[in-house]
Amino acid sequence: MDKILDMLWSAEFGIALLGALVGGAFTMLGSWWQTRSSNKAAMRVQAQGHAMRGSDAITQLRVHLEAQTFQGRGAAETRAAWNRELQGHLVTARSAIMLLPDGFKGTRNPALAALREIKTFSGHPAWAEYKIATGLLLAEALKHLGMFVRGSEAPEERDMSVVVTKAIDEHKRERAQEELEQLNEMAEHMELTDEEKEEARKLRDYLGLPHPAAPVFEDPEATG
Repeated sequence: MDKILDMLWSAEFGIALLGALVGGAFTMLGSWWQTRSSNKAAMRVQAQGHAMRGSDAITQLRVHLEAQTFQGRGAAETRAAWNRELQGHLVTARSAIMLLPDGFKGTRNPALAALREIKTFSGHPAWAEYKIATGLLLAEALKHLGMFVRGSEAPEERDMSVVVTKAIDEHKRERAQEELEQLNEMAEHMELTDEEKEEARKLRDYLGLPHPAAPVFEDPEATG
């Protein structure tokens, strides 16, 4: 009888011990998972804070960009003033974005890549084209940061050199079309100068438009 009791007690003790070990393991696993999840959530919140600071600096720079009133290539002092403002905002934005951990490099790297493409304004090209390029690059960086802050899926990365080149080409064609229309309107009311005619010819070539047919003058003797 004692042996049977000893066996039962040993079995119960073993089951209880196994249950305690398994329960402890699950408790430790749950605690580890909760801690890991909490740390990951805290890291994301912190990263979103860095992204928001970067977004604020970029937004301020976009506002400043739109406020500029450069004519053509601008004066040396106005270019210098803009470039100082530009560098200040870029340093602030990059410093915040670089703090995003490697786990969020899908946001960090394309945003930094777009900002690195922004150049200082030297007057070449003229402000209109520079503004288009700079505005597109700022918008691209802001798009990546904004979607990350909102918790949205990261946007697809784009080759911004292609995007910028296409936008500037479209701008040039629009300007060429406007200039040609102005010359055509002038031609309806007055004779264009040789320089204006040559300019119209170049604009048509650039736009791939046909040239107007040359007037045909009849020979009076042939019709007499």
